[in-house]
Amino acid sequence: MQAYLSMSTRDPRAYCGRLPAPSFHHCANETPHPTHPKPHQQFVTQEEPASRRMETPGDSVSNSIAAAPYSLRPPSPPYIPIPIAFKQTSDSILVPSYENVDASSLTIDDLRIITRNKNQTATDRSVGWNYEARRKAQSILDFLYLGPLSVVRDAEWLAKEGITMIIIARHVAFAQTRIMSAENASKSLGIAVEYLNVADNLELIRGFPAVVKKINDHLIEVYHQQAVSVEHDQMFINDDRFKGGKVLLVCDTGNDRSAFMAAAYIMAVYGKDMISSVQFVSLQRFSVNFDEDGKRTLQAYGDILAAQKDVSTATRHVPREQNPERQQGGGKRGIDTTLDEGERMVVDASGGFVTDWDRYQGRPSFAPFIDRTQT
Repeated sequence: MQAYLSMSTRDPRAYCGRLPAPSFHHCANETPHPTHPKPHQQFVTQEEPASRRMETPGDSVSNSIAAAPYSLRPPSPPYIPIPIAFKQTSDSILVPSYENVDASSLTIDDLRIITRNKNQTATDRSVGWNYEARRKAQSILDFLYLGPLSVVRDAEWLAKEGITMIIIARHVAFAQTRIMSAENASKSLGIAVEYLNVADNLELIRGFPAVVKKINDHLIEVYHQQAVSVEHDQMFINDDRFKGGKVLLVCDTGNDRSAFMAAAYIMAVYGKDMISSVQFVSLQRFSVNFDEDGKRTLQAYGDILAAQKDVSTATRHVPREQNPERQQGGGKRGIDTTLDEGERMVVDASGGFVTDWDRYQGRPSFAPFIDRTQT
């Protein structure tokens, strides 16, 4: 004899997807066991992914209580906001100064030749910007343009603007691909063409110094080619007939890789920080896209520039060591030789020196979880 016993209708699974509740089937002298539901009767439960849940204070984990909100997602760096600059401020004006550059890479004369000692003011193009403007190139500086790769085909525009050099940023997968429009511009107009091949925006930081050097070397070379005469190591230029070099930075859209190169150049030559440089470029080409990874790349490049400038400034007037015995002596110094007496007293659990002790100063103690048995 067989009996069929249904589960109570209070079981919430009976209402999931409006499917019938599973039944228990058993015969005489048999242990009841649940029957397997058919494929179309599989119960589907929707649960919010753990990575999207935000735990709040008071949520218990075992015998512990969270002391502050936390998320189960992987850690990520904070968002870098870029304020929109609509008014003419100091950030929208670039003033060339030798104090803002690395003295080991440029001389005072080089900086004068490159910048012509002229202030650069950002032109606000956001008001009259339209979709078609992204297909054109805009001047970021008097001698630096930014646009998409398609403008290289416009030989008439290149000649009208006096472009003398084109730097193309592209994916490394197309490193061996010939760009015929660039080659035609090089042959017909005598424009120098350079390439920067990168796999992603994170690799741009390795190419920034090379791009900055190529631009500066080209501008200096064009200046020297127009020298009228040289007397006592001084070059004389006819200012009325002088035409300086102009560089065009391009990528596929003109909104990402080439925009990062333009911002990096402003940081290196004019000493601006990342946010000011991004604002300066964005104000003049409104379609540029500075993503978070790219902004952090520019931020890291700014730290490198600051370190290089500090080193060159500190060693500018320091005479070289003339003692050969000291030059040939000992090996590399250990970290403990650079610590003062107070820092040597600070050790960690393993007995080693805490080399980053400064970042712990003034930080209040914090326990992420609290034991409920002690509260």
